[in-house]
Amino acid sequence: MRTKQHTYVKWFSGREELFDNQADPYQMKNLAGSDHQTAARLRKRLDDLLHEAHDNFLAGPAYASWYDNERNIIRTGWGPA
Repeated sequence: MRTKQHTYVKWFSGREELFDNQADPYQMKNLAGSDHQTAARLRKRLDDLLHEAHDNFLAGPAYASWYDNERNIIRTGWGPA
């Protein structure tokens, strides 16, 4: 998830990454372990967006059925498009 200031990454393993895009544009310093408030806010926002989209945060190949051979979206978490 990306905002104007931060990039937040949640991995399937549970690991998180948080970068300050303005202070660290090359994303060299992971702030997830030190900026708990921002990480919690972005984690909640990501969870809310996934819930609203009926997206269970699956591995990439699980979404293959959402596209046709020309990469057009044919379904979403809500069902057929």
